[in-house]
Amino acid sequence: MSENVSSPEEVAPEPTEDDRRLEASIRARQQLWKRDGKLESGAFTFLKNPLLMGTLKWPSLRTAFVRVDRTKSVLMASDGLSDPFTGDPERGNGHCLEVYMETRDQDQIDKAWADHKTSWLFQTLYNVAQNIIHIPDVAAELESTGLVSMELQKVSIADEWKNDYDNIGVLLGVTPKTLATEVNLPLSKAKLAAVVLRRPKELEYAKQEGEAGLKKLNKLLRKKGEYHLSSLNRKSVI
Repeated sequence: MSENVSSPEEVAPEPTEDDRRLEASIRARQQLWKRDGKLESGAFTFLKNPLLMGTLKWPSLRTAFVRVDRTKSVLMASDGLSDPFTGDPERGNGHCLEVYMETRDQDQIDKAWADHKTSWLFQTLYNVAQNIIHIPDVAAELESTGLVSMELQKVSIADEWKNDYDNIGVLLGVTPKTLATEVNLPLSKAKLAAVVLRRPKELEYAKQEGEAGLKKLNKLLRKKGEYHLSSLNRKSVI
């Protein structure tokens, strides 16, 4: 007679300190966004592992984003730039920065979650996040000056938003009207920086006027009631 031998159940490994810090970081950010609207469940990840693409990696290898549906708008945010660096808690929570964009443009509000990979909203935000990975000084500059200008390539957007080089301009750190500007994470605080599309005229103005020009743009956006919102229908404030 054969003897039935039951195999022992597989036991999940105990989470490491890195695991706990990562989970706590994700939870803290998502709890913050849930205060502002309905958070899309799960991470918004379209791209291949950066290690396989030959590009610089995000702190915990999570190239992730979240979407928040608000009453009259949709917001998308990076969700991984401030993950802790694996095995290196002394460096704090990654780049201590996450970026986000919000729009009231109806076509973006109506888009299905998975369809955002072709939207100007996601493509702009993703390009900004990748620049932060490649240019770590961006976080420090934001902390120092409060505003950072970027010029981006390869964004599918109406030609009227592109300059003579087919690039678009964005402004990081624009003052939001009500949203939080930082989040407390396990190892350090992280700044939440709003990203705003800029018209070519506004981009050129900032190139000419430097830091003073960025401050004026931020002031004009507030004055006109635009604040941190991006819209393809917005007129130039310059």
